[in-house]
Amino acid sequence: MLVALITDTHFGIKNDSPLFYVYFDLFLDNVFFPTIEQKGIDKIIHLGDCFDRRKFVNFNTLTWARSSFFDRIQDIATMDIIIGNHDTYFKNTNDVNSPNLLLSDYDNIRIFDDVY
Repeated sequence: MLVALITDTHFGIKNDSPLFYVYFDLFLDNVFFPTIEQKGIDKIIHLGDCFDRRKFVNFNTLTWARSSFFDRIQDIATMDIIIGNHDTYFKNTNDVNSPNLLLSDYDNIRIFDDVY
């Protein structure tokens, strides 16, 4: 099994600047997904900070992240997500976090929010 690691995507960075969607798309279309396909990678581990803000997610950013990243992964790999500090609402617990709230409908995504 080949595994790809990705981290700190911070979807919604710089106040949800559309310019960053362009940069993300360039990376995803020209580097990330071609490498996944070329190497036959079937597991992706996101090491935290999927989304940029602790308190809210912009709907446009969420729509972009789902269609450009998470939907595409659904067709090719399983993904494990470790909760990062930007993914949690509270600073002292992971109980409320954006990946659990926003990505739970993906069958190929497992979210690890327990700290041991």
